[in-house]
Amino acid sequence: MNRRVLFEQRVLGGATAETWHFVDEIPESVEMPTVGELAGPTHSKAAWRRVIAIEKAPAALDVSSVVKLEDIDCSRLKFDFEQEIAVLRDAGWKR
Repeated sequence: MNRRVLFEQRVLGGATAETWHFVDEIPESVEMPTVGELAGPTHSKAAWRRVIAIEKAPAALDVSSVVKLEDIDCSRLKFDFEQEIAVLRDAGWKR
C-alpha cells in the first residue's frame, strides 16, 4: 500500500518567487522523511532539499502529508532562476 505525499518547493529569484509541487506515492514500508533530512520525489533527485516542515494536508488535496523543502534561493546561491524552474518542470513538478 502507498501513501500520497505532496512535496512543496519554493524557488526565490530576487523579487520573484514561485512555489512548485510534486505529488509522490511512498510505500507504507518506507518511513516518512523527518525535519532536517534530505528528501524529495522518489523518481528523481531533482530538487531534493532539506525538509523544513511536515504538515497534515487538507482533505481537499487528497494526500496524507505536505512535505515542505528548503527554498532554492537563486540570488544567494548564484543559480539561474529560469534554469532552476526548467529543472523542476522537466522533473514533473507543477506550479
